[in-house]
Amino acid sequence: MMLRGFPAALCAALAMCAPAAAAETPIPQTIHVCGDTNEFAPYIYRERRGAARGPGLVGLDVDVLERILTPAGYQVRIDLLPWARCLLLGARGDYPLILDGLKSPKRERDFLFPASHYGLTPVFVYLRKGPRPHTGSVEQLSRYRLCSQADYNYEPFGVPERMITNRARTLDDAATMLKIGRCQVLLQYVEILQANYALGGADVLGDPAFDADPARWIPRVDLYFMVSKNVPYREALVGLLDRGIQELKHDGELDRMRAKYQNR
Repeated sequence: MMLRGFPAALCAALAMCAPAAAAETPIPQTIHVCGDTNEFAPYIYRERRGAARGPGLVGLDVDVLERILTPAGYQVRIDLLPWARCLLLGARGDYPLILDGLKSPKRERDFLFPASHYGLTPVFVYLRKGPRPHTGSVEQLSRYRLCSQADYNYEPFGVPERMITNRARTLDDAATMLKIGRCQVLLQYVEILQANYALGGADVLGDPAFDADPARWIPRVDLYFMVSKNVPYREALVGLLDRGIQELKHDGELDRMRAKYQNR
């Protein structure tokens, strides 16, 4: 039936345009992914050949993406860039997918988030010799010199940036800072400390010089793949990743994939 007041030609034109307007832009066959140029083991890092680093990228992020996207007919290309540049290019859609992001109001303006595929456990490390620091709140931590590794996001600890007086280039350097007294408490995540040791770095959690307190007052930190809102297939990509992650969780496969790296 022709709508009253609409010419037949206009109705026909609208009908022809409707399917094109409703069609969704397909996900491209090759999905370009951006991650931080600094290794973030065990989630994304360069493969090892003995003590040397190889050219390939491995880690939980790589395994999860390949497990979800490859059977669906997609290829993944991962580039590692300085983190600020990676976020900028992702926000404007040059990279539809960014690795290992924390949720924040600012990021939620630029990105969509499928289900989280892993979390981090905050921990405080300090010298066993000497007075034990009090780490039960930000107020207690403000009494001490804090150190951390550069380029990590410590917002979940709730500690203002001004309180972190020393930032080391590597985790091993941060542990050395703690040993020589340049700081009193090292902020880090259990999983990152374990991976650092597994890849040949300092065994901070197993070093008899150190002790550690779990940050019980800080919730486990969820990290996500972040999908740019500035690509036309954003909803389809989020849906594909979300369904895949939920299936991996339901089948117990995601736990087995995590264990593959945690038990090295």
